[in-house]
Amino acid sequence: MNPSPPQRPSSARIRRQARAWRVAGWLCLWLGWAGAASSADVDTPAHPVVPPLGKIPLPARPVVQSASEAQAKPKESTKTESGTRAEQLRAAIEKANSAQAPASATSRPDAARKPGAPTPQFTFTVPPDKKAAPASRAAKTEATPAPRRSESPPSDDEVHHQYIRARAAALGAFAATPQAAAAVGIRPTSRSATAGTGGGKPMPSTTQPWSYEGVAGPLSWGQLKPEFASCANGRRQSPIAIDDDSALQGPAEPLTIDYKPGTGVVVHTGRTLRVDVSDGNTLTVRGTRYRLERVEFHHPAEERINGKGFAMSVHLLHRSANGELATVAVLLEPGAASAPIDQILTYLPLDVDDSVGLPPAGLDLGGLLPKDPRYYQFFGSLTTPPCTEDVLWIIFKQPMTLSAGQLKLFGQLFPNNARPLQPVNDRVVRAAQ
Repeated sequence: MNPSPPQRPSSARIRRQARAWRVAGWLCLWLGWAGAASSADVDTPAHPVVPPLGKIPLPARPVVQSASEAQAKPKESTKTESGTRAEQLRAAIEKANSAQAPASATSRPDAARKPGAPTPQFTFTVPPDKKAAPASRAAKTEATPAPRRSESPPSDDEVHHQYIRARAAALGAFAATPQAAAAVGIRPTSRSATAGTGGGKPMPSTTQPWSYEGVAGPLSWGQLKPEFASCANGRRQSPIAIDDDSALQGPAEPLTIDYKPGTGVVVHTGRTLRVDVSDGNTLTVRGTRYRLERVEFHHPAEERINGKGFAMSVHLLHRSANGELATVAVLLEPGAASAPIDQILTYLPLDVDDSVGLPPAGLDLGGLLPKDPRYYQFFGSLTTPPCTEDVLWIIFKQPMTLSAGQLKLFGQLFPNNARPLQPVNDRVVRAAQ
């Protein structure tokens, strides 16, 4: 029996087979793409979302080969579709990371680090005289030491002034008090007033750096200013100690003192209490007429008689028409109250450089003078800077009194405003009988 001849496939079957082959081909292509992605170690979700925090880890970049390794391994002529896709994914991830870049994000050790933000640059303007020298010049300067300049040491006057300014700066606001000002040798802020010179011409308080204590005290007066040189170099300085055994005893002309009730101005100089009196009070001695200018108080008394000191003294400064000076000194000790001193204390200034005017006829200085006309007489100087010499001194032998309250008030204002005793230097001291 003859076998039947094989039947040819129909056209419909051929079309179905072709369609199946095409589907199989597409499936193979898809499987190839999936394998390439898995080999690149990239886990791509169906809907990739860039995480809000942290950077997306990048796949490892190709290792850069050296020239010898490049020659040993032949280069690939073409890029596969999977390699191109990996590069596109890398570019997309880097773009996303650069847009977020949180501070706490970390990258894999083999991933490329993104360069940090540029450091801000600042420009400093250096003055021409302070610009840094070039490196070569700086090295040369370090190698060769600069020659020493020959400078003369500061003078004693400059050292004193520097020390006084340093003490005043250290005290600060406390230097405005009279006690602190006296300690550092300066004066508090002046209100356009003038301070006395212990019997000399008034001078602005801002130009008098002397004091009774501290570095600007009596031992340093002669070095503070050139015009104070007599305080250290003078041969007729005051005050002095007077002894009846060495004084010339004998008769002397009587003093002609004409003091009338008048007015004046009480001034707190910071070193003493001064009264600038009006005209009308005169002293006539040695054939010369002197006019009373001011009255000043010292606590304790600057004079010493026969080895005895006194609680206070009052100096009455007179000046002649020719500019000659004569000072009458009255010693004070505790006892009955003094009416003239009480008149002055009634109008006591409240601050340094403060001044208070006395009423008309409110001051009678005749009450300061003793009844005993005997006196000591010699040539001396002002007892405060500038320590001008050739001053005629007249010191009454009989002391006057002031109350304990008046003495306490002066002691509170001026604990010590007396210059130490000065050498007599063979001067003639006359004891008038």
